[in-house]
Amino acid sequence: MIAGNEVREKAVQIDRQAKQVKDHSVRLGGLLVRRYCWTLSLFAKLLLLSLLIAFAVVVFFGIYPFLAVTHRVDADVLVVEGWIDRNAIQIAVEEFNTHRYTRVFTTGGPVAGKGGYVNDFQTSASVGAELLEKAGLADRVQMVPSHVMGRDRTYSS
Repeated sequence: MIAGNEVREKAVQIDRQAKQVKDHSVRLGGLLVRRYCWTLSLFAKLLLLSLLIAFAVVVFFGIYPFLAVTHRVDADVLVVEGWIDRNAIQIAVEEFNTHRYTRVFTTGGPVAGKGGYVNDFQTSASVGAELLEKAGLADRVQMVPSHVMGRDRTYSS
């Protein structure tokens, strides 16, 4: 019988301790609650970090071939966005000269900082056409300006 009383007293003592812990785990009327949770071990964190690095490397080296694909179609016109830089303009001139294009169309909307559309000569299409003309395609360039800025720029031009 003595062992049973000791067990009962031990159970009551554990119950009181649990109630004290429970009372201390709630603050501000239940808005803050202390909880014990599982976390990742150091090994799991290192494994996760190595997987993320491996994924980043695969994406870094695999994204260029995916984005830089050029599928030429049998066409006689070349379309160039007017906002591209001078190096890309030179590449467009080389593309025009190495294939059988007859005309180059430059597209683009109002130049940023000009306050929206004013006229066709203050658009990126005009800037691109001017750069292509200076690069040697003077008589084969046609600009196709867009009057809207923002959404669906290429569709609107």
